[in-house]
Amino acid sequence: MRANAKVHQTTFLHLLRFLSETDLPISVRTSISNASFPIRTVGYYPRATLSPWPINQTRWSITVSDASSTVPRRTQRHWEVCYDYRPSLELGSEDLVVPYGMHPAHVHTLGVKGLSERLVSLRDTERTRRLFFAGSLHSFYDNRGVIGDIFGKLTRAQIVALARDTGMFFEPSGAEQFHERTDEPFVLIDSARCGIPQPQWLAEVARSDFMLCPPGAIMPMCYNIIEAMAVGTIPLTNYPEWFFPPLRHGQECFSFTGRDDLLACLEEIQTMSPSRIAAMRQACITYYDTHLNPRAVVNRILESGSDHVRLHVLDETVGSLGIAPSS
Repeated sequence: MRANAKVHQTTFLHLLRFLSETDLPISVRTSISNASFPIRTVGYYPRATLSPWPINQTRWSITVSDASSTVPRRTQRHWEVCYDYRPSLELGSEDLVVPYGMHPAHVHTLGVKGLSERLVSLRDTERTRRLFFAGSLHSFYDNRGVIGDIFGKLTRAQIVALARDTGMFFEPSGAEQFHERTDEPFVLIDSARCGIPQPQWLAEVARSDFMLCPPGAIMPMCYNIIEAMAVGTIPLTNYPEWFFPPLRHGQECFSFTGRDDLLACLEEIQTMSPSRIAAMRQACITYYDTHLNPRAVVNRILESGSDHVRLHVLDETVGSLGIAPSS
């Protein structure tokens, strides 16, 4: 995979996570200026080889790059990376979307196989909370000039403020209080006061029926919504259309746009029957396994029947999100 200087490094890690799900040898091309970064990280992902530039001596099954001119002559398949993921994307017969993924730290902690097994086991967790939010509430997440004006969404800070105003949420002052008050149905955690260690994160998410999943700082998509769905925790979100296919309100998620429908969702979640929650949980898991699971995504690419495929990935930079850089 080649990448220009502005490509976010987590994009590189995210693609490797998906590529590791094939048994075929892959030539990965990168022009990331920090050479130690790709060399250090490729080792976490089986079967992906960081290739010198250029190389034509080896017959690769797949070469992944961001320009068709970089395909080695002996490559059987070429997957061209396109940094243009957005809800309005028009897909042709050779276009496929690589969905957003969980934070790369989970792979680095558990390994590819270990993470997959962990997700399956966590889906059977006893749910002791109805609704959960945990994350940073730094002013960085109140970027109304981007999240509000460009994407037309309430920011994380605005959503959390509305949730607080309902009086429904328990906010622990620290880790000790959080672990003592296990019977609270609605829990809101500011990570600056009560951070959850990364190795415990997925287990905590899996203890809730629902998770409040507001936007990130510079784009709507955020890791927590993928991590929630992976363990069968149903997202409450204001960007369901950022998925391919879009998440459906009342089936894989609850969705809202403004204050009134957010409050209506909270009230409905509070009184939902166990049978309906179970049905939504299963729909959420089915969606993840079909559309977000890396192995399912790679199998879909391999089964497309095309030797040349354009892979649309979410690059986390303003240019690929359709936002003009500030002058």
